[in-house]
This record gives sequence, structure tokens and C-alpha cells, in this order.
Amino acid sequence: MGKRDMPKTKRSRIRRAVRWVVGLAGGGLAILAVAVWIAGLLAPNYTRVLTPAGHPVNISTYLELGSGDMVWVSTWLPEDLAPDAQISTLVETSRYGGQLQAGWLYRAMQTVLDQPDPCKASMQSVLDHGYAAVWVQSPGSCQSTGVRPIEHPPNELEAIQAAVDWIVAQPWSDGRVGAHGISYSATTADLMCASGSAAVRAVLAKAPDFDPYTQVIRPGGVGSDGFLRTWLELVQAMDRDDICGVVAAIQRSELSFFDRLMLRAYITGLQQPPGADRLIFKRALIEHRDSQSVDEILDTLTFKRPERAYGGLPSLDDVALYNQAPAIEQSTGAMLTRAGWWDAGVVEGALQKFLTIQRPMRIVIEPCGHVFEEVADPYRGTRPKTAEELADDELRFFEFFDDHMQNDAIQTERIVRYYTFGSDQWHETDVWPPPGFDPEPWFFGDQGALTREPQEDHEGMDAYTVDFSVTTGTESRWFTQLGQSVRYEDRSVEDRNLLTYTSDPLEHALELTGSPTVTLFVDSSHSDGAFHVYLEDVAPDGKVHYLTEGLLRGIHHRTQDPSTAPFVPLGVYRTYAEADAEPMTPGEIERLDITLFPISTVFKPGHRIRIALAGHDAALGTRYPESGTPRWIVHRSPQHGSRIVLPVRPAELP
Repeated sequence: MGKRDMPKTKRSRIRRAVRWVVGLAGGGLAILAVAVWIAGLLAPNYTRVLTPAGHPVNISTYLELGSGDMVWVSTWLPEDLAPDAQISTLVETSRYGGQLQAGWLYRAMQTVLDQPDPCKASMQSVLDHGYAAVWVQSPGSCQSTGVRPIEHPPNELEAIQAAVDWIVAQPWSDGRVGAHGISYSATTADLMCASGSAAVRAVLAKAPDFDPYTQVIRPGGVGSDGFLRTWLELVQAMDRDDICGVVAAIQRSELSFFDRLMLRAYITGLQQPPGADRLIFKRALIEHRDSQSVDEILDTLTFKRPERAYGGLPSLDDVALYNQAPAIEQSTGAMLTRAGWWDAGVVEGALQKFLTIQRPMRIVIEPCGHVFEEVADPYRGTRPKTAEELADDELRFFEFFDDHMQNDAIQTERIVRYYTFGSDQWHETDVWPPPGFDPEPWFFGDQGALTREPQEDHEGMDAYTVDFSVTTGTESRWFTQLGQSVRYEDRSVEDRNLLTYTSDPLEHALELTGSPTVTLFVDSSHSDGAFHVYLEDVAPDGKVHYLTEGLLRGIHHRTQDPSTAPFVPLGVYRTYAEADAEPMTPGEIERLDITLFPISTVFKPGHRIRIALAGHDAALGTRYPESGTPRWIVHRSPQHGSRIVLPVRPAELP
């Protein structure tokens, strides 16, 4: 029977029944919502919860800089801090929104399910080890006021100095301060050594940027607008206190209405300072609206030092950490740097820091990308660390700070400890490059050969038309900085679209450690272009393993005297300044020297060494040149012998 055939009295009874059920359910939901809301009100406010010493567990304060900008500092103390107790402090200074405000649903879960406060949870391991945990918000970002002119702004050091001074003046402080962090906050941890404060006892930096332009933003002048645009959208959403925009940038897609509703019920956004400081927080959000757009920022990043000033803004050359080398040199605080072989160009920066700053420090180079909770290996693939490995990492973290902050150990060694792929061995050296590795030239030969002997063919050359579809994928060393895994699959298929030079199978194991340098003699049909050079290992079964790479934009083909560099470079030195840029001359042979990012690996017997050349990486996004398809002639004659120099020695396999 259809609806039209149903008697009116029966339809009326059904409507009343439905209204009664809906009303009952709605009342139940309303009661549940009120209960959840009340539970949320009962969640602890740690700015009001006091330790036995009488200090708030969470201290929120603003520090004023000379410019009038206000830098937000959030301090967490152990809940059981005894009266008159004084403890050491570990500081993280960041431009990311690391301290977040729990929504009503999260607060209810805190009360009902005993779930920890999100901000306190991020500091808990530091608190459990008896340290105070301090978060310093970089000027012009998130809760801190000001318009941010550039990443690592000039007043960041002033903010760090102000935070250190504030910490040592607190009644709970024993006057000892350490710094730690990963990525951005690793760089600011190193920067703390330039504060000039004797209170700084130890700095542990994971993946710091010694030279952000060449190691992350525009390596070789090329870089990845794909990565940069995602990252800029992410941090600008943080600065707007837009938690939904943050998540959308991470997952690269807009959130649905329901997803936005649930996310804000869980986390509303940035942690909001209490009391009168809430007005400063609101001022910060208003001032952040004056930041440049993503496209404007990308335009300022084309050169390391532009010829024209962008509204008087500092350049990436101005704010690079190497400018603080003299001040860091004078610091007595212990320095430990951890870096992953496959984390953008971070290892190059760590080694440049080791060579530039002549003071005790320890560098540890690990088989990973930007995610230290994983192990990434060209021969074994990528896997998460075991619980034992993670526990060991945490143990070593606190051992380092305990030694230098609690036990007053003095760091005297200069050591680089590094992992070698292929042999699964760790090595230590007090000089870089390590002793015993000889620069060995391998020449590009006929029919794609890579040989130890220079070529005799006076007309030797190979033609290559740039293929703009080739790629290393979105799980490469350039995207791991977004916090994702780094993984390279078998490149044998991709190499069919590249210009490759491959050695004969090796008779004996060969260990390579250092920075290979390729010399290309190329004439191109275009005045600009991208040159990607990959070092690979070809296994006996034909599988091709990515090891490392070098990049160069054609307009930066001119090199400069390395003795004029503000740091000690690894291999070839370029300023990447707009004043030093020069178009290539189509039809003329240009010499392109490209130093690859450092690597340590063993080529096993039967394996072959391969050099693969490309003119683009589709995952990186930016096209050089903007239009047209370059055609190269790569020369390999006696006069123009394209080659690679490998730092190698005979290997002893376990």
C-alpha cells in the first residue's frame, strides 16, 4: 500500500510516533552534549594548576623585543617540582604552531578518559626526565606578533637571547639551558650557541639548515616549487590560526564540512594565552595578515641574493646560519648534530658546519630521511624503527643533555660518525673527507660506457632531448622535509628515458665516501635549463638503486673561488646571486661542474656504477626553461672529457 492509499488516522499516528522517537533521541543527545561540555569544563587548566613549589605547571608569557614585537614563550614545569627546587631547562624555538588549544571534545576526553593535554603531552618526556620544557615562538609566527619578513628573520637571535635571559632569572631555574629541535627548530638550536650566554650548556640539532637556499629551498638553483608551495601554505595557515587550513595543506585537499567540524571540536587551533595576553595574541593574528602571498614569497626565493631589494627584505644569504659562525665558535656549549643521508641537502650543511666552525662538535649521519623514526636504505628499503631502536634514540638524547647539563662534562672531541650503505657499518673520523679515499676519475664513454680510461674519440658526443615526464617521485629526499617517508624504487625503467653511462661489473668491492663531482661538457639548444645528475648502483639482476644526486640550473653555470665563500664548501662553490647569473650560449660548449650531495656506500663485486642525466624532475614542479624543449650534446672527447670524480677506496666486506 502506498502513502496515498494509507488512511489519514494511521498516517497521523505514525507522525506522532516519529516525533516522539526523534524528541527522545534529541533529548538524549542534548543531555549527552551538556555532559560532554561539563566534562570539558572540568579539564585541568595548567596555567592555574600549581606545583608543590608554588609555580604554575604552565607559564605563558610575552617577551618584548627592541622592535616592539612580542615573542610568546610557553614554559612547562614538572608537576611534582619540590619547593625551592631548581632545575635545568630544555628550549625549542620554532616557527611552527607546536602548542595547540584543545577543543571541547578533546577536553572532555581529558576528563573522562584521562587523556593528556596536547601541549603538555608534547613536552612530557622532557618533564619526566626532570627538566623544564620551554617553547619559544619565532618572531612574526603563530602566537608571536610582527610581520615575518623571511624565514629565520634577523630578530630571531634577539628573541632567543631574551628567552635565555628570562629563563635564568626564574626562581625555578638552575641557570643551565639546553636547546633541541628538528628541522627549523634545529637551526634555531644551533643559533642559540651564538647568543653569547654562558648559560647555554648543550645543543642537539636534528636536521638543521646551515645554508637553507642550497640545501632545501633551491639546491643548484633548481629546487621544488611543489614542496615550497605546500610548505608555505602550511605555515601561513598556522600563522592565521587556521587548523583546518593546516590539515588541508598537509593532505593537499580541502576538508569536508563534517571533517572541519570534528577537527575543531578536537583541536581549535593555536594555544591561546590567558588573561590580558589574549589581546596580544589577537594582535599577532591581525599583523600576520600583512605577510606576503605564497606567489610573492616564491618570487623572492629565485636567487640566494637578488639584485633588487624586495621592500628592503633580507635575502636568504643574509639569514643563513653560516653568518653566525664566529659567534658560535666562541660558545662553550656542547654541540651534537644528527642528519640523514637522504634528507634534502641537510648532510652537506652538517659537514660544511663541521669544516667551517673549528670548535668541538659531534656530527652523526644516519640512514634516514627527515623522519628519524625510520631507517631508509637503497638496498634494504624503508622501514619504521623498532621499539628498541626508538628507546635507544631517547636514551641517547637525554644522556647527551645529562652529561653536559647535570654532570658538567666538557666536550673536547670533533667527530663525524657516519653509516655506510652496502656494508651496514658505522665509521668515525675526526677529519672530512675521511682519510684513505682517493679522487678517482671515471669517464663517459662510447655506447653509454663509464670507464677508468679517458676517451680517444675526438668526435665523441651523445645527443639527448630533455624528457619532462621523468621523475624521482614524491617520496624523494626533497619531499621528506614535509615529514613523510623517503623511498626510492627500482629506477631501471625510469633510466630508459635518461642519458646514462654505466661501468662494467666491478671485480672487487669499492667503498665511496664523500662528495662526487661531475664535469659535463654540454652544448644546449637553450640558454637556461636544469641539469640533474644521479649516482646509481646497478645490481647483477638489473635493479637500479638510487644513491645520491646533484642539481644545477643552467644560468648558474659560472663557479666562484671557494676561498671567497663565507663557509667551507664541499666541492664546487657558487654564490647563486642574481649578479653572478649568466645565460648559457646555445650551440657553444659550456663546462658544468656539479658536486653531488655527500654519500657513503659500498659497491659490491658484480655491481656496476651508473651516472644518469636528466633535464627535469616532474615531481619538483618548476620547469627550466619555462617553454621549449632543450636538446643537449654531451661531449666526451679528449679535449672535452665529461666525467665524474669519485672519492673511493677498496672495501672490506664483513
